[in-house]
Amino acid sequence: MGVVRKRRGHKRSSFLIIKKVLSMQECTGSKDPFLCQTEDLFPLPRFRFNLDHTNTVRRSIEIQILFLISVIFIELNFQAQSAANFIIERCYPCENVPNQKINYSVNPKTFSHPQVLDVTLITPIPLGDQLKFIMIIDLENTIGVKSWQRLVKLEDDFCRAMHSYMGSFAYQMETAMGIQPRGVCPIPKGHYHAVNYTADYSLMRLQAFPFGRLRLTIKYLEKSTKDILLCTITLVTNKH
Repeated sequence: MGVVRKRRGHKRSSFLIIKKVLSMQECTGSKDPFLCQTEDLFPLPRFRFNLDHTNTVRRSIEIQILFLISVIFIELNFQAQSAANFIIERCYPCENVPNQKINYSVNPKTFSHPQVLDVTLITPIPLGDQLKFIMIIDLENTIGVKSWQRLVKLEDDFCRAMHSYMGSFAYQMETAMGIQPRGVCPIPKGHYHAVNYTADYSLMRLQAFPFGRLRLTIKYLEKSTKDILLCTITLVTNKH
């Protein structure tokens, strides 16, 4: 069961913490049931409840239980989906970021599995942890007026992002483009090309993508200057 803890004397922004009760017997006879919990799961925005009113306390607990059920349902739904069904429709530079220092392009040559791509990377500088990797994932909303719904924004050091999110997919593509040794980071400056590359999206470490049409915005941000050196948008279809 999920219960919430009331934080006292906390002057900064406060949170309700979802807790997991290991033994409900420990709460028996306690005047404050919100003190009886253990193990943080994740923070939520603060909600204010009148803890002196029994019905309000009961209702707040019910709300948290419903929330946990929703989270479990969403998590199971996302686990059932993967990037293995990706088909890249198009990849193009962000229009609002002109004069990009790094040139990266993906040209789809087929639109079925396995997908065949031509990939080009031209960089005048090594690509390493002097850069921040940013990926924004949006899902197309087809109900009513079509629009894009933000799902998640990921930010990490460049090399760690390559290993954590792309994994073997990036290593295989680097090998096809002539980048050696396998998995090297920083990636040396140079001109790299892969022609008729057969993409295996199941090799991506990040797999929890919903079905539908996705928009992936990828940026390389130089930490020292805050300049955006690369910004691309990739439209992807993820089918059942």
